[in-house]
Amino acid sequence: MRIFFSMMCALIASVNTLSAAYEISTLSTELKTQMIDIGTWKSDCPVDMDRLRLVRFMHYNFSGEQQTGEIVVLEAVASRVAAIFETLYQHRFPIAQAKTIEHYAGNDKPSMAANNTSGFNYRPIANKTLLSVHSYGVAIDVNPIQNPCMEPQTISDPEEVKIPIQPASGQAYLNRTNIRAGMVEQKLEASGLTVVELFKQNGFYVWGGGWNDPVDWQHFQPSRATAEWLAFMSPEDATLLFEYYIAHPALLNNPKVREFDFGTLYEKNRSKFMQALQSPNFWEMPPEMAYHSLL
Repeated sequence: MRIFFSMMCALIASVNTLSAAYEISTLSTELKTQMIDIGTWKSDCPVDMDRLRLVRFMHYNFSGEQQTGEIVVLEAVASRVAAIFETLYQHRFPIAQAKTIEHYAGNDKPSMAANNTSGFNYRPIANKTLLSVHSYGVAIDVNPIQNPCMEPQTISDPEEVKIPIQPASGQAYLNRTNIRAGMVEQKLEASGLTVVELFKQNGFYVWGGGWNDPVDWQHFQPSRATAEWLAFMSPEDATLLFEYYIAHPALLNNPKVREFDFGTLYEKNRSKFMQALQSPNFWEMPPEMAYHSLL
């Protein structure tokens, strides 16, 4: 267990070593005020505002010019997010722009129409009541025009379906076999990875392009269970958890894990909970067995 724990700590340290062109900082007072005024963060948000971080990074736009982007994410994933965008920059993957969602008054549609890459935003999933994982600060949308969202909707005749495209200009990119600049299926040649694979390597195992309804090619996140665990943990424990999850995703990628109240067990005995996470065997257990092992 100690060897595994040491490996995780070393990995976190290496990820935290970023180039001078990248910066992870706490949110400024001005940005916090904007978020509260606009409503992109509210008191019932699943994560405290002080746990959010601003990741500032260099990127190339579609004209090949260098620009600075900004994205807000949870502290536990911030280093991994910075590492992703550093790799995209190194491979000159184009990003149209990356501004915090406050530039669009927290409204996802104009942000997508502007081809804006974004992260944290306290809101429900479109046309639903369930909170979006963006509300936890662990979801990222990349180049919405090149990677649009399709939401099939049944109309009056149940045999007919219309499929709105968000943003509308993303219609030119519905053929995902015709890979062009800025599409997440694009291969980063020196690494041999696609953008999708790069996100997965850094813990964003869930890609909206693999969904059936909606099909959301721009969207990346860890599992919802992972988002919920990160939210109930302390910042230090959450950062460790995310690295454990990257190494052993099976447990938290199992939808059934959400049927058990792991949060209460964490609050009851944090040291026991975190000690269990150091064992690779824990991550291979079925959800019920993992839960009972912590009782």
